[in-house]
Amino acid sequence: MFVQKTTNGLGVKEVKELSEAWHHAARIGTPLNALVTYRPFDPDGTMSPADHVKAYRAFRNRLGIFARRHGFKPTFLWSREVNEDGRGEHLHMLVHVAPRFFEKFEAALNAWFPEPFEIDVRQADRRTTISENGKLRSALGYLAKQSTPQAAWSRGLTRYKGTYPVLGKRSGMTDNLASEAIDAWRTMQHAPPRTITRPTTAARPESRVFL
Repeated sequence: MFVQKTTNGLGVKEVKELSEAWHHAARIGTPLNALVTYRPFDPDGTMSPADHVKAYRAFRNRLGIFARRHGFKPTFLWSREVNEDGRGEHLHMLVHVAPRFFEKFEAALNAWFPEPFEIDVRQADRRTTISENGKLRSALGYLAKQSTPQAAWSRGLTRYKGTYPVLGKRSGMTDNLASEAIDAWRTMQHAPPRTITRPTTAARPESRVFL
């Protein structure tokens, strides 16, 4: 029987994977140009930890369906945040949206999730700035702001203190941004170019003339 574990903040490994995925998305021509925040509507606070896991999974699946229906590959990474008291859990995502469909994407999400503060969609870019105390700020840093002190220090990120355990994974990405896909892409970049060998036509026997 599979039992999900709780996680308490993004660790060094998770933050590294998110960072590599963010950069790789741009390398393969699918930059993560939309920042999406999803807060499942829960006015009476009755959603269980398992309900949150199911809601986020269904939400990510819905974004994948939108992408495929509009002719581009689902490409995104995500992380979960929660207040120090365990309330207000929500999902942040950096998503690739074909630019010509961005307005349609925003309209669709607001139509699917019309409750107040349930959804927020805004454009994102790859700019990185440095704060007065020398910390890096970017769209990626926004997703990783509830990391452990070790993870924040290792990547030079701004960390918001305080977190709370959540059930299941704290972060993730689509398969094309996972470490296996990145390793395969790097291998292909260093592989010799493929050559196409065309089959040769067998030589016909010479004609013989008898006198």
